[in-house]
Amino acid sequence: MRKKTVIKSFKHDAEEADLAKTITFWAVWIIIIFTQAIIFLKFIKAEAKAIYKKVKKQLKETVMKDKCKMISEAEQMLPKSQRKTPKYLVRREVSS
Repeated sequence: MRKKTVIKSFKHDAEEADLAKTITFWAVWIIIIFTQAIIFLKFIKAEAKAIYKKVKKQLKETVMKDKCKMISEAEQMLPKSQRKTPKYLVRREVSS
């Protein structure tokens, strides 16, 4: 009879220990996952910010280039009689 009581109490303690280990494992796992997610999102944010800065630098040049292409296309679509291009260009040189 004494033997059964000892085995039962040992088994009960082992189940409690397993429960504590399981809870600890999942708590640590969740903390690790959240930490990794935060680090990953910060990395993504930094990369997006760098790309945005790069695009912002080149935005004005790109817009002007696109405007020039559209003007050129529009001029090419006009008949030759309606084109208003000068017959000559005036060029000035600045002497210093």
